[in-house]
Amino acid sequence: MPSASESWLQLSPDEEQPPPLTGSISFIYASAETWEAQLAFYGEILQLGTAGSMGDGVRIFALPGAYLGVVRQGVSAAASPPLGARDAGKDTVIVGLLCESAEDVDEYYRRLANAEDVTLESLPAENKAFGIYNFLVRDPAGYLVELQVRTKLNKYPAHLSLPLLLPTLRAAADPDDLLLLAKAFLDPTFLSAPAGLTSSAAAGVSAAGGGAAAAIVDPRGGNPRARL
Repeated sequence: MPSASESWLQLSPDEEQPPPLTGSISFIYASAETWEAQLAFYGEILQLGTAGSMGDGVRIFALPGAYLGVVRQGVSAAASPPLGARDAGKDTVIVGLLCESAEDVDEYYRRLANAEDVTLESLPAENKAFGIYNFLVRDPAGYLVELQVRTKLNKYPAHLSLPLLLPTLRAAADPDDLLLLAKAFLDPTFLSAPAGLTSSAAAGVSAAGGGAAAAIVDPRGGNPRARL
């Protein structure tokens, strides 16, 4: 039995669902030396709208459906305030910004190529493994920022649901589409998944009668998770 102090953790039958969330905000950190350059990078170069602030050490920028907080290093509600990527000496997060087209990705690259206090890490290019067109840049505080647009998967819903996609998949004629969708089904985030899952994921693709069919294989068991 839980103690009185723990009873608030127990869900009653009518409290099985948590309260709805209203949005999300991610925080990244900048040292005193990079603080102004960091604000200029997101506010002036990328031209993200300013949504507000939390005192003098936190600036909130608006993103579609979310917020990005740029925090002066040392200011935090955490007992051990996080370090910026440069001072931490390693990459701990990537700020991903989604574009509407490859042309928009290229335009951001041109804009950033002439910006101060940033380092371009790659050229815009198609990444077939993830089904995106992207490039990486390092902001003044050392964080990796990725500008990307989906390529092959642009024609499908952003949040994949296999039952909803089955009619579209059965009608698909491009085996490459099916291969990417098979990978997406196993790893909808298109990011690194646990070893042994998407790293060895395979889709058996065959064309017949002008259409295409695929068996989405879960390598953990070797059996198709769905046959299209």
